[in-house]
Amino acid sequence: MVRVGIFGATGYTGHELIQLISSHPGAEIVSLASQSQAGVEVTLPNNPHFVKDLRAPRRSLKLVSLEQGLDSQIDCLFMCLSHGEGAKIAAQALARGIRVIDLSADFRLKSIAQFETVYNSKHPAPEALEHFTYGLPELFRNEIRSARACANPGCYPTTVALATAPFLKHGLLQQKASIIVDAKSGVSGAGRRPTDTNHFVAVHDNFRPYNVGRTHRHVPEMEQTLSEFSVNFSNKIIFTPGLLPIVRGMLSSVYVPLNKSLSQDDLAEFLQSYYADEPFVSVLSDGRATPDLASVRGTNSAILSVHALDTTALVLCAIDNLGKGASGQAVQNFNLMMGFEESDGLTKSAAYH
Repeated sequence: MVRVGIFGATGYTGHELIQLISSHPGAEIVSLASQSQAGVEVTLPNNPHFVKDLRAPRRSLKLVSLEQGLDSQIDCLFMCLSHGEGAKIAAQALARGIRVIDLSADFRLKSIAQFETVYNSKHPAPEALEHFTYGLPELFRNEIRSARACANPGCYPTTVALATAPFLKHGLLQQKASIIVDAKSGVSGAGRRPTDTNHFVAVHDNFRPYNVGRTHRHVPEMEQTLSEFSVNFSNKIIFTPGLLPIVRGMLSSVYVPLNKSLSQDDLAEFLQSYYADEPFVSVLSDGRATPDLASVRGTNSAILSVHALDTTALVLCAIDNLGKGASGQAVQNFNLMMGFEESDGLTKSAAYH
């Protein structure tokens, strides 16, 4: 049994992880930590693998401080804190032999200088960066299996990588041409802390693009991921995200420039073949069909469709930003790192928001 700690347990991704790990056949939550709510008691769902009667009294854990949580007997730590808040704790955990899966952006970028430029701050734990592997299983599965620590990808970069990497890996991407991305996300992607732009009055019955062009902090992460598959990667990503008046879900329209014209049938066959063995990625076969958010809500699934536009492949990718875009993908990475079946704990909906 793998003993799990979840730090930042009261945020959206932390709450989602509690639901997912509570149904995992090989993991047990032994520590929950919160910076703001230490001392509060949390009632955990009964694990159907170990509790035959789910109406039985449920186990509770008291939230502790991050420092107290590190003193717990844990084998793997999920970090669900805001950028910069948990990196030093993650470094201390690694020094104690604890495996780490970090859901913030602290360890996604390989270059410390680039991190400090993008996030306008000193890197909080540069000594730990070398231990982290980028956690997108469909592209880096073998590296994740042997990793001591995993940097969980951002939700937007997950959709862009899934839509674009197959074409780059097979030499079909047109060099130097821009990759255009139009992406829309539910409000939970902005985190639990309210701001002037994500509280109810600002979001309800409204739609707003933000950080358009190349100003969003996820653009360097997207380009770094794609550059892993070509030493000569020279494409720039033009990215326009937008905030939908919904709680959760993400749909990205990715315009992939090709170096030759491919038919609708060729494109569909190519993507379906590429993802044929992936447990959480499916590609729609009908060129008229498109993914929708209801189909991925509360799951770790990514649903893609591809559409031929002469020398451009338009790839639509739908995920749940709290599932495949965050906590679900974190559990997928946990399964790889700990030697479980990749789908363990991920076969049922975890949507509680």
